[in-house]
Amino acid sequence: VAALGSAGLLWTVAHLRRPPAREPLATRRAGERAWLLVVHLRFVSAEAAEKFIGAFGQMAEAVSRGEPDTLGYEVSRSEQDPLYLMIYERYRTKAAYLDVHKAMKHFLKFRPKLQALQDAKQVAVDGEAFKELGVGFM
Repeated sequence: VAALGSAGLLWTVAHLRRPPAREPLATRRAGERAWLLVVHLRFVSAEAAEKFIGAFGQMAEAVSRGEPDTLGYEVSRSEQDPLYLMIYERYRTKAAYLDVHKAMKHFLKFRPKLQALQDAKQVAVDGEAFKELGVGFM
């Protein structure tokens, strides 16, 4: 038995080794439902894909520091096709995307880079927005 903190709380070793319990899915996610944007990018060359990934990495750093209502911002590569990428953007609300994210300096700097790749026919981009249902967990 060990004493922790000035309150003198006693914890057993068994309690300290126990993994934290998860709330039931039905109650844990009862409140918020995030707004998602899933973007698919198909590049024509590895060079164009790597150029994009480099720019996205800088963008993701800025998003993580300056957008607290952006819950997730990740790029993934297909295991079957290395020229196929997916961006998964998760926001607390749709307004966090429309009113905050799209107005940020880092977005306004990043978006023309992607547009230039699109204009040069180096990438085809499509995407879709989703609203979480609260079934499952992230």
